[in-house]
Amino acid sequence: MMGSRGTGAEEKTIEWGLTMIEERKSALTQSKFFLAFQELVQLTLFPPCKKQANSKQCQGTTLDGEEMASRTGKADKEDSTEAPATDQGTDDDEAAPQNLDQIKDIICYGIGSIESSKNSQFQLALGLCLKDVLKISGTISIFDPVMTAFDQQLAEQLGLEVIKVNDQAKQALQSRTLLYMPHCPKGLYSHVLESNWSREQLDNLVILGNRFTMYDENPSFKHYAKQAPFILPALSIAEVTLLPSIKFEDNTIFNDLAFHCFPPQQAVPEVDLQDREEDPEML
Repeated sequence: MMGSRGTGAEEKTIEWGLTMIEERKSALTQSKFFLAFQELVQLTLFPPCKKQANSKQCQGTTLDGEEMASRTGKADKEDSTEAPATDQGTDDDEAAPQNLDQIKDIICYGIGSIESSKNSQFQLALGLCLKDVLKISGTISIFDPVMTAFDQQLAEQLGLEVIKVNDQAKQALQSRTLLYMPHCPKGLYSHVLESNWSREQLDNLVILGNRFTMYDENPSFKHYAKQAPFILPALSIAEVTLLPSIKFEDNTIFNDLAFHCFPPQQAVPEVDLQDREEDPEML
């Protein structure tokens, strides 16, 4: 049968893969984690955050889901007392920063092998859910060097565009794009930042990946900073919003992830590339 994989007692087919992903999506969307995640996405990447950015609450900060909700509610209350209802949708829309425009595309890096990893299956399921939550009008692309031919065929059946060449996340973005990069090597985050290291390009970039604060908190990172020289400079200008602390499964699938946005009022710092090194974790 086309698209089948013999695995001893079990034969994996594309039909099996499609059913499995639907089951993973169902389990995910019925979880308390996803309910909190969906609300967080609405607060972080949709118009309610415009009020935060306009009031400069999003500069170089780290927020969790509860704090984001609290701040947004406060901003809504303040706006309702400061401006009449007839003014809403005019000044607010005109003042909205460019980096809060609708996300058009999603690029997935580092999800792993969907065929063999339960974590990869749930991470892909979340990516597919993001497509619906964000109402993506463009493409969803995916790449991981460990993806098998079966993984690639399954991804295409799910409507994803498989990147054929390992570009090591050196993607210069032309439209507002979510880079979905769960638990990737540090050098991969640095590559995508370097490829978009200008004020105009950073306006197009949102990263859902390892929280950059994790590197800043790790004393040993200073010994490896040359392998990912853009992470700490990016952290200095980023708005970092942690994913909900509610555990999902064994808590190794979405742990230590965060959204990273780059408010347009923040100047882009220079990065010292002297003596830079390659990240040995990258394939």
